[in-house]
Amino acid sequence: MAQGAAPKVRKVYVQPDAVLQEDYTLSPADAGTLAGTVSITGGNWEQHASLSVRQDYGLESGRTEEEIEVDFVSVAHEGQYALELPAGTYAVTASTYGWSTQEQTVTVTTGQTTALDISF
Repeated sequence: MAQGAAPKVRKVYVQPDAVLQEDYTLSPADAGTLAGTVSITGGNWEQHASLSVRQDYGLESGRTEEEIEVDFVSVAHEGQYALELPAGTYAVTASTYGWSTQEQTVTVTTGQTTALDISF
């Protein structure tokens, strides 16, 4: 995702050994920040958690929705993160070695910081 731009999605089908070029015009997006701390019980500085931020988008054809990853970050135990995202609702999936994957829904508001601390 381009910083400060709203994602654009289009489903394409590519045949083997074919080359496909797609051009997109991105629009500016009203943005907010998603930020927090990651804690891993028993973790140390070497252990990281992966956070995948996803959102449902309607395809240009309007026929169906696809969930796309709009941002991703790897955060060390007791580390902090801050992601600038277009305003909207997101599914945040957090995973780390040895623990169950977590999924939480958050809403990012224009010009504000939404707090999401992750604990394993």
